[in-house]
Amino acid sequence: MTRIEIIEAFENTKYFNKMYWIKTLNQRAGLLPNGAMNPNRAGSYYPNHSSPSLEKSLIAAYWSPFDSENVRPGFKCFSTPMPGISGIIDLNTLAPTSTLKMGDIKKTGYANLYIESGREVLVDATTVIISQKSASWNVVTFFPGNPIQGIKIPWQQISKNEISVSEAKNLGFTHAKMIKSSMKND
Repeated sequence: MTRIEIIEAFENTKYFNKMYWIKTLNQRAGLLPNGAMNPNRAGSYYPNHSSPSLEKSLIAAYWSPFDSENVRPGFKCFSTPMPGISGIIDLNTLAPTSTLKMGDIKKTGYANLYIESGREVLVDATTVIISQKSASWNVVTFFPGNPIQGIKIPWQQISKNEISVSEAKNLGFTHAKMIKSSMKND
């Protein structure tokens, strides 16, 4: 895949899925929809970026393809040396009795893990994952760091809003998203 095709993936996403693209740029810039800094931001983000500057940086970047066992077949991964703050934490770095929050904040139907933390880990590279829809490539997501193993456990199967690290690992989870403050569970 050439650099032009990756730029086309960004442009296709911006054109065909405009609201997703705007929301993703704001979230990754650590901003609220009105452009103000989000004090309760969750997950990975790029400090010192506005949505427009982040978009320009992504388009101007030189992307290198790479393979990851954590990305499903049919999707393609690319990396560029663009630093950002990783908003995930490996469960192996937490005490087994630590408490994690569970929820479906993004309304995907699947359970996600969250931990309140002020910790910020700077990583050196950004990953973009793209997939083909019809005849065009589109951005699925982009984030600082490397892809992690995904797990899909239906939210309806989970009977509680909090879980220990040990219990989460027994369910198959490997990471949790770091959040700045309490977020409502659904």
